[in-house]
Amino acid sequence: ARVNKAQANFVYTKRKVAEARQDHNKRAEESRKKRLEVAGREAALLVLQELKESSEAVEEELAEVLASAKEAIGAVGDLDSQQQRLDALESLRPVADQLEALRAKLAQQIASLKVKRQDPGMSQVGSYISKFSSFETKCRAQADLLEDKRKTILGDSGRRVIQAIRERVKKSEMDVGSVARDLATSSDRDGKISRASVEAWMKSSPGSLEDAELTLGLAALPAEMSAAEFSSYIQEFLKCVKDSVLTPDFEVKDSRPLRKLEKGEVVEVLTEPAKDPNLGLERFQCRALRDGLQGWATLRGSQGTHFFEPTTKPGE
Repeated sequence: ARVNKAQANFVYTKRKVAEARQDHNKRAEESRKKRLEVAGREAALLVLQELKESSEAVEEELAEVLASAKEAIGAVGDLDSQQQRLDALESLRPVADQLEALRAKLAQQIASLKVKRQDPGMSQVGSYISKFSSFETKCRAQADLLEDKRKTILGDSGRRVIQAIRERVKKSEMDVGSVARDLATSSDRDGKISRASVEAWMKSSPGSLEDAELTLGLAALPAEMSAAEFSSYIQEFLKCVKDSVLTPDFEVKDSRPLRKLEKGEVVEVLTEPAKDPNLGLERFQCRALRDGLQGWATLRGSQGTHFFEPTTKPGE
C-alpha cells in the first residue's frame, strides 16, 4: 500500500511539475510577444517618423523641380532658327534629367514601402504609398509636358534625320546593323555610339540636310547608344496584314512583280511613304526579312485599305 501511495504521489508531483513548466513557458512566450509588440510599435513609430520627414523632403524637391520645368518651358521663346531650337532643347535637357531621377527615386521608395507594409504595425505605411504615388504621377505629367515641348521644338527634323541616315546606310551598301557595329567599334567610348560620331559619319558624305538641321534632328537620339540601340532607332519594321505585292519600281503600272508578300511577313522600311499621283496609292521601299529581297510595296490603297501595321524586329 505504501508503494502504491508513493507511486501515486510521484505521478501527481510529476504532473504538477509539467503543468508548472507549461505555465512558465506560456508566461515567458506571452512576455516575449509583448516585448516584440512594444519593439515593433517603437520601430513602426520610428519608420513612420522617417517616412514623414522623407515625404516632406521629397515634396519640397518635387515643388522645386516642377517649378524649374514650368520655367524652362515658359522660357522657350521664338524658334525662328535651327540654333534657337538647339538652345531650347539644351535648356530642357537638365530639367528632364531631374524629373527622371526623381521618378526613379519615387518608384524605388514605393516598391520598398509595399514590402514594408506587410510587417506588424505598418498599416499606416499605405497612406505614404498613396502620397509617394501622387508625387510620381505629378512627375510623369510634367515629364509628358516636357516631351511634348521637345517634340514641338524638333518638329520634323528628327524624322528627316532618321530618313537621311537610312539613305546614308543604303549609299554605303551595308545594312544598319553593320553600320552600327562599325560606329561602335571605332568609338572611344567603350563600344558606345555617340551623337557626335553619328554626325561626323553623316557629314563624311554629302546629304540633303544642312548641318544645323542635322545637329537638331540628331538631338532626338540619346547622347550615347549601343549598336543595338542605334539600330532600333534607325530601323522601322512593318508586318503585312493583307497579301500584297513587291515590285522593283515605285510606279505600279507596267512594273513586273518581284514576288507576293504574304500576310504575316515582316519588312524593313527603307524610305518614307510617298503617294502615287496616278493611282492614289501610298507606296514605300522596303526589304523583306524572309529573303532580303528589296522593292516597293503599297502601304495604303486608294480607298484607305491598310496593307501593313507597325511591328518590332522579329526575335526582340
